[in-house]
Amino acid sequence: MPEQENTNSEPHFGLILALTINGLAISDYPDMVRVAQSAERYGFDSIWTCDHFLTLSPDDYVRDAGIDGTDIARDADQRPRSMPLLEGWTVLAALARDTTTLRLGTSVLCNSYRYPSVLAKMAATLDVISEGRLELGIGAGWFQKEFQAYGIPFPSVGDRVTALGEALDVIKAVWTQNNPTHTGRFYTLDGAVCDPPPRQRPHPPLWVGGEGDRVQRIAARSAQGLNVRWWSPEQLRSRREFLQQACSAAGRDPATLRMSV
Repeated sequence: MPEQENTNSEPHFGLILALTINGLAISDYPDMVRVAQSAERYGFDSIWTCDHFLTLSPDDYVRDAGIDGTDIARDADQRPRSMPLLEGWTVLAALARDTTTLRLGTSVLCNSYRYPSVLAKMAATLDVISEGRLELGIGAGWFQKEFQAYGIPFPSVGDRVTALGEALDVIKAVWTQNNPTHTGRFYTLDGAVCDPPPRQRPHPPLWVGGEGDRVQRIAARSAQGLNVRWWSPEQLRSRREFLQQACSAAGRDPATLRMSV
């Protein structure tokens, strides 16, 4: 995961330890420790985990994920093709004790899988344990098969994106307000005190993952960074004007929005 703060900074380099595609996940925790500690010795800046529960084989990934519009009929006793995948948030908590300098990131959490108020408390705890090394990435969620497999409601894409924008406000309120309150369309707070607060000030960096216009406007308004998947340098350059306009509309310097790919 090459990460660049802005157009004038040196690039930062990190490793993603797990994705949803077979072959791109380290399934064994001792192996994760070895990779993370090696990355630390070699001068990498960060390590990242994903927020998925199903890891599919590459031949079946597109079809099983429902991306091509087909559905696979399975016998009740037939186990879907997959590989072991550790839960990313738990892994980061453990790696906070097994590393010393690496930034610890989520690329990216699914907003629908946890209430943002609870997530803010979890994140503050990890930031304290790691002595201020958390990078919190979050997105609207997309993997419908995974929602269905785990019995999680799958709202419309519009509602998922709107909820993401509100969740960022909730998380920052929990992190920074002495007596957090919030009343919104999806979430409410009434004194969700976070003690101890995060180690980093004013709060850990927030990353938004996504390629759509609305999601990237949310990043420009509420996050410190924007993550896109597999974009080429040409795609990033072509998006620069849009992001500059989105930052200006949010009243911020476009150079303060970090990018990662």
